[in-house]
Amino acid sequence: MCIVDEHHHIGERGLKDTVFGWQEDIEDVIEVMDRFNIDATILQPLGGAHDPIKVHNEIYQYSQSYPGRIFGLVSMNPKVYGKEKTIAEIERCVNDLGFVGIKLHTLAHGIDPTSEIGDYMFETANRLNIPIMVCTGSHGLPFTAPAMLIPRAKQFPDLKIIMAHMGGAYALAQPAIHVAELFDNIYFDTTLVMNIYLERAVKAIGAERIMFGTEHSTNVPVGLAKIESLRISKGEKENILGKTAIKVFNLKMNK
Repeated sequence: MCIVDEHHHIGERGLKDTVFGWQEDIEDVIEVMDRFNIDATILQPLGGAHDPIKVHNEIYQYSQSYPGRIFGLVSMNPKVYGKEKTIAEIERCVNDLGFVGIKLHTLAHGIDPTSEIGDYMFETANRLNIPIMVCTGSHGLPFTAPAMLIPRAKQFPDLKIIMAHMGGAYALAQPAIHVAELFDNIYFDTTLVMNIYLERAVKAIGAERIMFGTEHSTNVPVGLAKIESLRISKGEKENILGKTAIKVFNLKMNK
């Protein structure tokens, strides 16, 4: 069974991020991957990274040190860097560094996905033919409401849109499922989601559109236990744990 953690944050070495106070170093990531047999992790800068461009460069170096195990996702605040620099950095990371997707951090960066910033973020992802991950849940309303992605799912039917957190712990998980039932280009990840809603999501849209994610090394054992305890088939668990992410992000794995 192949396991991919498709939603995991990292920051500058030894620094806590400015939004959540989190810290994560590559040694933490690799140690937990080895301990729990995680085959690959897709890293993105913490939402409050001091210098996300520096973190992008570091993620690239980690991908070279651990080929086929570490991949990168672009995440920076367009409000800080502006349209031109943000698009240029996305293109650099994807075209030159081999990153596999974009993160629109509606929560940490306070961005409305239907705004002008959303326009060029979704357009860039669509043009580069890479998935875009967007935070959803009650923790960042109104920008993190699942329904905010309806206009984008309509506008870009071939773009893979990942609802990070699947609407959150409980308040918006069921609405997230309803939105995903309407648009087959919307995907979920398992961070923050209660099992009862994950099981409903598997029944509603299939495990082929759901991916395992943890956000932080301390959550890896909890996240794995959550998937193991789901009342679904072995094949469905295999999709959630790795097969879906490999397909969505077109990952070149070691095995």
